[in-house]
Amino acid sequence: MTQESEALDEPVLSPASSSFLRKLLHQLPDLRECARMERITGIEGWHLLVERPSPSGDADRGLVIWMDKGDDVSVGFGGWHTHAGWRNARDAPVDDEAAMLHLIEGILADRFVLLQDARDSNPERADLIDLQDPDALIDELTAEWSSGRARILTWTGRGDRDVNLQDVKLD
Repeated sequence: MTQESEALDEPVLSPASSSFLRKLLHQLPDLRECARMERITGIEGWHLLVERPSPSGDADRGLVIWMDKGDDVSVGFGGWHTHAGWRNARDAPVDDEAAMLHLIEGILADRFVLLQDARDSNPERADLIDLQDPDALIDELTAEWSSGRARILTWTGRGDRDVNLQDVKLD
């Protein structure tokens, strides 16, 4: 839980936050304008917090990057989030921070998207899928819980669309 949030002051960031911030800004320098720092209840020091609203205008589709427990990179996209150890993509790097950078870049490029069942409008229940994984969409649309119809929500909003199995090219 955040006690307080302030403008970014890199020299006072925790070592883990500072290290990840350097890597993040090396790959995605535009995120500097969204970077802040926060104090986390029960954890000493200042920690990285990046909040980037979606250009789609959908307030439920923002990108958030924070340091879970002060030292593990976590990423949120809309109502979905993950922590260090994420390896949901076939080509995700093995290193935790590199995997998080890969994920962040993919979200911003509309590669990793939210998939929401057509029967459910709750943004907290969307799944993240990799559009470059040829089986990801089919797996979600044919899952036991699926209605067979879903809405793809991209970070930019440009690739938003409704899909069903007839829209998926089966080889």
